[in-house]
Amino acid sequence: ADLTAVVATICSATTTVILSPAEQDATYQITAVVNNTVGTAGPMSDSVTQITQPAAPTSSPSSLRSIARTAKTITLTWVPVPYLELNGVFVTYNVVYEIRNKTGQMLSVNSNMTTVTLSNLGFATDYNIQVAAISTGGLGVFSSVLIAATNQDVPPAPTITLNSATPTSLTATVTVVPGRYSISMYCAVFTRTNVTGQSRPLPAVTVCNTTTVVTLSPTEEDATYIVVGFVNNTATALSNTSTQVYGITMSAAPTGPPTSVMINSIQMRGFTISWQAVDLFQRNGAILGYQVTYRDDSNSTPHSTSPVASMSTTVTSLLPNQNYTVTISAIGFGGQIGPESMPQTFQTLEAVPTAPAVSVTLTVTSVTIDIVSNSADWTVTQYCAGIVAIPVADQPWTMTFPPQVDCSSNAKKTFVNLQEFTNYTVYGYAINTAMQTGANATMLIQTLQDAPSSAPQGLSVIAAGATSSSITLTWMQPSPIDQNGIITAYTVNAVSTYPLVEILPSLVLAGRPQSGVLSGLKPYTSYNVTIAA
Repeated sequence: ADLTAVVATICSATTTVILSPAEQDATYQITAVVNNTVGTAGPMSDSVTQITQPAAPTSSPSSLRSIARTAKTITLTWVPVPYLELNGVFVTYNVVYEIRNKTGQMLSVNSNMTTVTLSNLGFATDYNIQVAAISTGGLGVFSSVLIAATNQDVPPAPTITLNSATPTSLTATVTVVPGRYSISMYCAVFTRTNVTGQSRPLPAVTVCNTTTVVTLSPTEEDATYIVVGFVNNTATALSNTSTQVYGITMSAAPTGPPTSVMINSIQMRGFTISWQAVDLFQRNGAILGYQVTYRDDSNSTPHSTSPVASMSTTVTSLLPNQNYTVTISAIGFGGQIGPESMPQTFQTLEAVPTAPAVSVTLTVTSVTIDIVSNSADWTVTQYCAGIVAIPVADQPWTMTFPPQVDCSSNAKKTFVNLQEFTNYTVYGYAINTAMQTGANATMLIQTLQDAPSSAPQGLSVIAAGATSSSITLTWMQPSPIDQNGIITAYTVNAVSTYPLVEILPSLVLAGRPQSGVLSGLKPYTSYNVTIAA
């Protein structure tokens, strides 16, 4: 009020003097004097005029709120700072914002009005927002934080496709193109079409899921459904429905088995079977075919044929001489397999035995034959073995030897009264329960040798070959049947009888000679001479 009043006098030992505090946005006139060391003041300077700066606003805008939102924008409004708290001339408002819980990414925008629209925002996103006034004195106090969220677009109509159908369920996939929305639910509406005898459709059923796959269960069997899809975003906005598609549930499995099952023929590795169709009221739709299931009683693993459209079939690739159990099942149009028929059991035919393994044990006059014929493909009821002499011209007994055969349940056969050191052919085979004779296994054998059973014949002295100390002997071989092998030497023994008894050393003649010289004898002495083969 008194512009001439002295506000303050400030002294300093330096040439710089500061007035603080001073009034904001005020005009001051300033004069200066200096004092010497005795305290006398000098003349006063001319005055200068200085205006102080205004302060920043001391309060924030109030009532910050959002008045409109889209998927990408938020429009804000607020009440301005009171005039007396601006502390200067108003310049603009500064709005700062960031995604909630994501610090360090602050954005700002200025507005000269008490409203502003934040743009290029993320959809369905929460933001922290504040506003402050800016005056000629600077940036003022920010308002309290406003939490505001952008909206979502309404999703477009989705696309629906049918994935699978069973007799009791129908599964569809609902998909929607990406956009400015978050899908919370994928839904499908299933409407059963008119059933014969009904004048209106059955009530529609809506099924929703948080994933794109939606399944209606249970459903009616062999029924037609109209299916449409829609989606919800997290703001519960519904899309339009999709184009409708049609889904047909599968028929149920037949509830009855085929009847009158009969094994018509049995082979060594297969069989033929026939049956009658499932009862009409137990088919539950069309029958795709029939399946034959069989298992070997020694192996629990079942085997099934491909679907058979007729009422009979032949199954092959079985094992001979095996017990089997077989059943028939009907296959529904949807591939479901019905119950099995009453089991039928049978045994495949035996295989003809192959040639067995044969081993022999030989003596001089006998042979023992062991026959081994082991296989799951047949059952041996008789083991048979035979023997035949191989004819040799200088062995007449081989020409008259009668062939011999022995068949019994005993796998070991013995043939006796054979000729020593003679070649024979032996053979063995097996007979199965179907009285089928198997292949022969043959073997060439030779009985063992024995000592000759008779002496050389016709031993005599050749008179022209006698001297005073030696004699020349001649003889014939034993008969062939008594040789019992191959003669390898002859032994000649001599004993003097007059005038003295003396045993001479044996003379061994190797090979098969029919004459020999006995030397080392005494003159005019009598000898008894013998020879052995």
